[in-house]
Amino acid sequence: MEKKPLRMISEKSTLRGDVLIPTSKSHTIRAVIIGGLAHGRSIIHHPLESGDALAAVRAARLFGARIDLGSSWAVEVIGGSPQVPENIIDVANSGITMNCFMGTASLSEGRPS
Repeated sequence: MEKKPLRMISEKSTLRGDVLIPTSKSHTIRAVIIGGLAHGRSIIHHPLESGDALAAVRAARLFGARIDLGSSWAVEVIGGSPQVPENIIDVANSGITMNCFMGTASLSEGRPS
């Protein structure tokens, strides 16, 4: 028996809707860092509160960001560039926090007082 080739017709369509991406430690940390470098106020919806994410929050605060925690996190920068931290930044063994904030540190001007 001879098989006929399968024919498929695809027509142009539009996809609409919202997708809630599952929370992620990595996305939360990156959002804190980017929010800490952006001008103005950033809102992080559905953050994953973890030890590593809270280490990123502490580090961002030492660089001058104001962060309000809750069901959504608000990150606001005072000034235009990262401040030189007045103390050692303890990233609590969070590799991604350390790697990303090394770049933030390079943007800070001056020396600690």
